[in-house]
Amino acid sequence: MSEAVGQQHPIGIYLKIWILLFVLSTFS
Repeated sequence: MSEAVGQQHPIGIYLKIWILLFVLSTFS
């Protein structure tokens, strides 16, 4: 189900990447 949701809502991947970038920038 997770894969299907990911395909239907690729924006979720973008959100995860944004969160990772935000965390990395915060730590650095």
